[in-house]
Amino acid sequence: MEITCIDERYQRNPLAVPVDLMTVQMDGNRCMKTIIAATDLSATATNAALYAAEMAAAIDAELFLLHVYVPPVGVGDIIVPLVYDTWRKEAEIQMVALKRKILLHLIRPLHVRWEVRAGIYLTELKGACARLDPYTVVIGANGTSTLDRLLFGSHAITTMKQLPWPVICVPPDAYFSAIHKVALACDFEHVPGIVPFPEIVQLIRDFKAELHVLHIGPRAPITPVTLSGAEFLMDHLDVCHPQFHFLQQEDVDEGILDFVQYHGVDLLIVLPRRHRFLDALVHRSHTRWFVLHNLVPLMSLHGPKKRDGW
Repeated sequence: MEITCIDERYQRNPLAVPVDLMTVQMDGNRCMKTIIAATDLSATATNAALYAAEMAAAIDAELFLLHVYVPPVGVGDIIVPLVYDTWRKEAEIQMVALKRKILLHLIRPLHVRWEVRAGIYLTELKGACARLDPYTVVIGANGTSTLDRLLFGSHAITTMKQLPWPVICVPPDAYFSAIHKVALACDFEHVPGIVPFPEIVQLIRDFKAELHVLHIGPRAPITPVTLSGAEFLMDHLDVCHPQFHFLQQEDVDEGILDFVQYHGVDLLIVLPRRHRFLDALVHRSHTRWFVLHNLVPLMSLHGPKKRDGW
């Protein structure tokens, strides 16, 4: 079944129609998964979009490209319509070019649609997620210009911390080949309320990946709370056949980096509500280097909760 909705603005000019005529593919009664790639159209964001495209093709999902730009500032009650219209048209042209680049890059077929919106980046991204309920959102870790750093440097960390949907942050030099090994960094405390088991199980099943659950802490006896959390994780992730790793290291963040590199992890999952790793990405140079220059994408998952109202 195929549902099509065409905006009246584009009926006279079919070549201007974005998002593939707003086509949403349906398989029986099941909606196709959607991966959102938020892009500022920089080189780093384009690389992240290519990663998202490869990921979407691997699981038969659709790709939704989203570009958000800040509307021009008015003088009193006077808006600058010419500048506004120019910015939007330029963005639309670049989005068409990005879509073409993605389709030429891929070997497998992929359904791609796109949208350009004026507004506040995180607000518009949350709105798109509320409409589409994406499988994940993919963003670039950072760019080279001042604007790139603003949108996808510390802003990438803010997105991972505040967006309640899954977010994958892709380093500049990372590319998608396959996801064979996934690592989940967890402190094993308050597990029922912070670990989104359905999303993790779905990810592992979709990519037929290994799941490594990682607990790193200072050199101290393992507490009953830790053991209880580990047991809860084992029970609820049993279908994934996870491998558990209990490592003792004073510097937890450094321990995570060492584990990822030594074991050849393809995707690292962190839980922003419980782990300070995301904060360390902003405040510590070696961990910031990891997310900006390493080849391992970072995925943030939030605990089970209603997303209504964000």
